[in-house]
Amino acid sequence: MLAEHYNNGMSEYNLTQTIMGFSFTALFIALGLFVASLFLPVFIIEHKVILGYWVLATGWLGFIGFQFAWYANAFALFTLYFSRKQTLFALFLSFMTLLIASQAYLFTEVFYSEKRQVVDYESGFYIWYLSFYFLAAAILLRLIANITHKAQLEKIEALAQQKIIKAQVEQQEETIEASGEELIPRVPTQVLAGKTVVQSDTSLPPPLPSQDKKTVPSSLPE
Repeated sequence: MLAEHYNNGMSEYNLTQTIMGFSFTALFIALGLFVASLFLPVFIIEHKVILGYWVLATGWLGFIGFQFAWYANAFALFTLYFSRKQTLFALFLSFMTLLIASQAYLFTEVFYSEKRQVVDYESGFYIWYLSFYFLAAAILLRLIANITHKAQLEKIEALAQQKIIKAQVEQQEETIEASGEELIPRVPTQVLAGKTVVQSDTSLPPPLPSQDKKTVPSSLPE
């Protein structure tokens, strides 16, 4: 029964590893999308196209015009930094990343040597924003994996401890039985004609001679 529970725990532990695999996959997709957005057009301004790397290099100046969407990139870096040891906090940061990045949908002007009117959004913008969704999904999957991993480890350790205790108890019982056989000698028996005959143990000492007064001579010969 314990072995069955132990195997079930191991299968659930393998499921945790699968969830972690999905988390890493989502993270790699997020990084790939972000890098791709750097080489794709992001904004179209007055018949000009702004590529992603230009936005990344100069977008931090957006705070002058109360445009803070660029700082979602910094929040994404902090999300990655805290994802291993403080996953719950990293999940909060990933949601903040999406919230801050969404301000870019409200942009009507951007700085390109000077203020320029935004005519349209290009593929690089949507890919950049989509990368933050995959980042949040990766952190969420990691958090789920951490919770299930911890629970299953505790379960597996408890079952393993039960197996150890059971083995120790069985060993003690065997030791007690072995010691009992040595302390209490068994009397050999023999079955004859349907009757059990107890054989005398030749290893026992012979009985002492009788001290009946009638058998003792009254006087010693002179």
